[in-house]
Amino acid sequence: MESKGRIMSEHNEKWKAEEAIGGNRAAVEALRELITFPLLYSSQAQKLGLKWPRGLLLYGPPGTGKTSLVRAVVRECGAHLTVIRVDAIDPALRRSGRFDAEVEVTVPTAEERFEILKLYTKKVPLDANVDLEAIATSCNGYVGADLEALCREATMSAVKRSSDANECAGVLSVTMEDWRHARSVVGPSITRGVTVEIPKVTWEDIGGLRDLKKKLQQAVEWPIKHSTAFSRLGISPVRGALLHGPPGCSKTTLAKAAAHAAEASFFSLSGAELYSMYVGESEALLRNTFQRARLAAPSIIFFDEADVGILVLAATNRPHAIDAALMRPGRFDLVLYVPPPDLEARHEILRVHTRNMKVRDDVDLRSIAEETELFTGAELEGLCREAGIVALREDISATMVCNRHFQTVKDSLKPALTKEEIDSYSSFMKSQSPKSSGRLESSTSSGSKNKKKKLVPVFSVTSCVVSIAILAAAKYFSTRANRTPNELVVT
Repeated sequence: MESKGRIMSEHNEKWKAEEAIGGNRAAVEALRELITFPLLYSSQAQKLGLKWPRGLLLYGPPGTGKTSLVRAVVRECGAHLTVIRVDAIDPALRRSGRFDAEVEVTVPTAEERFEILKLYTKKVPLDANVDLEAIATSCNGYVGADLEALCREATMSAVKRSSDANECAGVLSVTMEDWRHARSVVGPSITRGVTVEIPKVTWEDIGGLRDLKKKLQQAVEWPIKHSTAFSRLGISPVRGALLHGPPGCSKTTLAKAAAHAAEASFFSLSGAELYSMYVGESEALLRNTFQRARLAAPSIIFFDEADVGILVLAATNRPHAIDAALMRPGRFDLVLYVPPPDLEARHEILRVHTRNMKVRDDVDLRSIAEETELFTGAELEGLCREAGIVALREDISATMVCNRHFQTVKDSLKPALTKEEIDSYSSFMKSQSPKSSGRLESSTSSGSKNKKKKLVPVFSVTSCVVSIAILAAAKYFSTRANRTPNELVVT
């Protein structure tokens, strides 16, 4: 008991692994128990016939700190460390008796990233305005190695800035601007090889669609920024949202703005990327994307043309072609129709796309908006761009875009959408509702009646053809019956 007490006291007084490692406390405790418990509780194990685990397998994404964790815990326990590097672990090694325990070293959470940043910035002079907690929150998917590289890049940025300004090394400090620069240079290693970004599109870059923006904010932003409120009320956040509507109505832009506002990793997949002539490639791409999205959570997977912490956004120009199985509850909990812009929305869109243009005072955006009914946002953007090009064609040294340039372009354009197409898009969800099923059944029954009426002449023609065939066959067999045996042999 004395030796046990001595080991416990030495264990409590010695250097701790947490001084070198932030986060992954479960893995630290598991490894600590594996090394210290056989020493602390050997007598109890003998009495109970308990056999201690002979091995522990740590697994997780690259850079999460598996090697550093082992070194720190071994140093804390005063044990001897032998490193054996293997290129691949045979599955036989994972049988019982080889590695009896397996511990996953996960991607650090926001709190763990904050602890890691504090460790790496112990000796770094930080500016008073630097908020490490906010930096940790914005670094979704960053592992320990990425955060170390982030700190190094921020420090290098501060050194370069001070050298350019001829500042004294003693007054050097790392500012938030240095951290923002480092953030743009160093990204999460787990998302390399996948199209991932946090788009720089804001809600203000999209004209109109106020109600739609509000619904998207509630579906995307609220579960991430107000997760405690959802947990407090026991509310399950939306897991999928489908944006449908005519082409050019800002479905993709809305998805990017939602990801930017929520500060979530944005994974974009298009139909062309998902389609492959080789069996299994599309499934592998989807599986890989979802796996990386989980590691970089909170994240948004956007399926263009088309688990915890992941929201699937999809957009389609052909909602009626979607398999009915995808529209069941639990797949796309939220289905939003993105309509063509109305008068107010068209006015706002024109203002958005002309705010950086040199426009003369005679340009009346309101009247242009009134004259562009059925125009989509993409068409209005093209109208503004073409007006500038017309001004340059007229005079390459022009400094202003006039009203006549807008009118010239407007008169040459026609909306790609018709009212019938818009009615078809807007009626999509109505056709999915239970009420429409009655109408669908009635239309089906009336359609069947019409089909019966149409089938009457077809049936009469068919019966005539069949009767003629029967007569021909009867005549043929009657002639065969009158033939001699020799004729039949020849036949």
